[in-house]
Amino acid sequence: MDADLKLSSVCIFNTQCRCFNETGTSELHVDCANGKLVEIPDVPRNVYILNLQHNRIKKIGDNVFQSLTTLFLLDLSFNKINSLKSKSFEGLGELKVLNLNDNPIKYTRFPNGSFIPLVSLIRLCIKSTTKAVRERTHIFSDKTMSDLKTLENLEIDIPVPIGGKNIFGEGYRYLNHLISVNIGTCYYPVSVNEKTFQFMPHLTIISFDIQCSMFISPGGHQSLQSIRQLYVHHLAKDLVYDLLYFKNLTDELKLTPIETLSFENTFSDNFDYYPWNPISLSLNNSSLKNLRMTENRLGESFPV
Repeated sequence: MDADLKLSSVCIFNTQCRCFNETGTSELHVDCANGKLVEIPDVPRNVYILNLQHNRIKKIGDNVFQSLTTLFLLDLSFNKINSLKSKSFEGLGELKVLNLNDNPIKYTRFPNGSFIPLVSLIRLCIKSTTKAVRERTHIFSDKTMSDLKTLENLEIDIPVPIGGKNIFGEGYRYLNHLISVNIGTCYYPVSVNEKTFQFMPHLTIISFDIQCSMFISPGGHQSLQSIRQLYVHHLAKDLVYDLLYFKNLTDELKLTPIETLSFENTFSDNFDYYPWNPISLSLNNSSLKNLRMTENRLGESFPV
């Protein structure tokens, strides 16, 4: 527990929750994790952090958070949420962090306008980290995504595209403050081309979090003009056997301002050549400062 939080007894308004008061303030931290809750509980107006993860909540109704006008962080991860209403987030004008990771809700079930009340949101987490979460098959509508104008950090899955539509479409044009994208589960190979991140001019950090197939095609550097850090975790094993992959990767990245390139658990034990020689040589005269590989069998950093 943090030193500036004072442990309280069980919350008087709900015995399934624990309450913490932040020292010197009236801000209340409410922890209802693992409480077997099936709906959003009633909590006091002065709640600053509300933790509802690992419950059995299936839906978020209209105006359920309307009175929580000072809420800073709302964690609804690892629930069973499959539907929202257009006013589900009404009243959350001061919310900075919204975590909806590991819920079975489809991206198309976020109604247009549902993010409008979130005028201060800087971090949105809507990815899956477990196989139990249903496969994503649709992307956010551009109208829904365009309302997140203050967003700086986004955690999202890559679904199977319908009709060749760009995953990061026109709606991202309005996310002028977006700095980092963390891609959770990839249900379709990610090909980074000149248009993939075209509407994210300040994007400096990209992380592929779970097993993905990721390519940087010729011209891909044009949508990575602000990239500083690229992290790839559990890249699909069958992708890295082709030297052409590394050639495209390095040819494009050396045209960007990248400083850190990191692979984690990407290369199999029977990989028949050491991949860092061609990567290091190709990026030798680039802006890269740190090249890192971490494996179950090997962990090394290579200053460039």
